[in-house]
Amino acid sequence: MKTKLTKISHLFLLLSIMLVFVTSCQKSYEVYSRRTYIALAWDYSKPTFIDAGTYAIPSRFEYNEFYRISPGFYHLYYEGTEYYHGRYRDFAWDMDYEIYYLDEEYSYSRDYDSYFTLELNPFGPEMYESVKSGKTEISGYKVLEYSPEKIVMEKLSEVVGIRVTYNKRK
Repeated sequence: MKTKLTKISHLFLLLSIMLVFVTSCQKSYEVYSRRTYIALAWDYSKPTFIDAGTYAIPSRFEYNEFYRISPGFYHLYYEGTEYYHGRYRDFAWDMDYEIYYLDEEYSYSRDYDSYFTLELNPFGPEMYESVKSGKTEISGYKVLEYSPEKIVMEKLSEVVGIRVTYNKRK
């Protein structure tokens, strides 16, 4: 004859097994979450000051190192001095960029990490002459608008896009 204590211990064991089974079947959103990374790069002259405008990029960051970032609107400012045609000149650019999902249905797709690089050069994303000569793409970014003071570019990955607007500071 079973005692009352044995029945309770069997019931507890059964409930424990069911709890483990139920919690292990739960969908983990971290596994399926959309991961987007951004890096800062420079060429020609290294900026002397950068305000990344987001905590995704730490205040002491490494160039060409990718940092995880969430979709949203961001503002970045950078400035510096460069030696150009025999003289020193200052440069400063504001960058507004938006990281967005192309289709919300795929925002939790697995294995679709996106990597974007923002160039911090004295001339914006690249030398003006190459854009003026009819170049419609810069480092994989499609040029949507160009003027000496403003350059708008866009790049799309599998399910995430980034639109970057460089505004020259005077």
